[in-house]
Amino acid sequence: MQMSKAYEMTMNHLLLVQKENYDLRAAHEKDKQKRKRSKKQISIEQGITREEAQALVQGQVEASHAVTTTPAAPVDPELPASQPVFLPSLIIFSLSALAPASSYIDHYITKNRPDPPSDPPHGYKSVIDVIAERMKTLNYHIDDYHGGPATFLLTGPREIIQAIKDGIQKFRRQVSLDEHDANLLVAYIEKTLKPPVQWVIEALIEKEKPLVARGFRSQVLQSLQNMKNPVEQLRDIISRKIIQSAQKQYFTKEFNNITIKVIQQGIDAFDNFIHCVTIPTMPPGGAIATNNSPAVPTFTGAA
Repeated sequence: MQMSKAYEMTMNHLLLVQKENYDLRAAHEKDKQKRKRSKKQISIEQGITREEAQALVQGQVEASHAVTTTPAAPVDPELPASQPVFLPSLIIFSLSALAPASSYIDHYITKNRPDPPSDPPHGYKSVIDVIAERMKTLNYHIDDYHGGPATFLLTGPREIIQAIKDGIQKFRRQVSLDEHDANLLVAYIEKTLKPPVQWVIEALIEKEKPLVARGFRSQVLQSLQNMKNPVEQLRDIISRKIIQSAQKQYFTKEFNNITIKVIQQGIDAFDNFIHCVTIPTMPPGGAIATNNSPAVPTFTGAA
C-alpha cells in the first residue's frame, strides 16, 4: 500500500511538471510569433519608427520573461514541441519520492525471506539429540553413585547403544550432506554431544576407586568398549553421506576428537587401574607391605 501511494505521488508530480513544460512551450512559441512580425508592420500599426518598433519587440520579450513566476531551466528553441523538458529538480524529487517505496520493498522482501539454516538437517539433528540425552542420563546416575549396586552401568550404556543403532538406520535414509550441512553437523555435534560424553567419562574416572572396590571395573570397561564400537559405526555412516572428500576427512577428525578419543580415555583409565593395585606379601616380621609407591594400607598380624 505504501509503495502504491509513493508511485501515485511520483506520477502525479511528473504529469504536473509536464503540463508546466507544455505551458512554457506555448508561451515560448507565442514569443517567437511576436518576434517574427516585421518591424515595419509594428511601426505602421503603432505609428512609431522602425528603431522604436525593434525596441518595443525586445521590451515585450523581456516583459514576458519577467512575469513568468515558475522558475525553469532554459528551453531550447530547437527542441520538438512533443518532447517534454525534464528538470534536474524533477529527477531529485522523483528519487526522493521513490526512496520510501524502495525501503518498503526491501523491508518486506527480506522480512519474508527465510534465514539460512543454523542447524543440520532434522534427520541428523534428531539422532544427535537422542544420543546426547541418553548420555546426560547416564552421567546423572554416575554422579549420584556413592556405593552399592550399580545397575546403571548396564542400563545406561545399553540405552545409548540402542539410540546409536537406531540413528545409524535413520542416517541410511537421509540425504547427502554438502559442505555447508557437513559444517553445521560438526558444529552441532560439538555443541550438543561433546559435553555429555566428556561428563560421563570424567564422572566414571572420578568414581573409579569406589567402582573398582565394588568389583565393577570389568563391567565399566565392557560398557565403554560396547559404546565405542557403535560410535565408530555412526562416524562412518555419516562420513559416507558427506559429498566432498576433503570434508569427509575434516568430519572424521573432528568426530574422533569429540567422541571416540574421549571414550578411549575412560577405557585407558580403567584398564590401567589394575597396575596401581598390588598383591600384599608377608614379610618375615609379620607385617604386610608392598614394594610399590604409593603403598596401600598395611595391616599387622596377631602376635
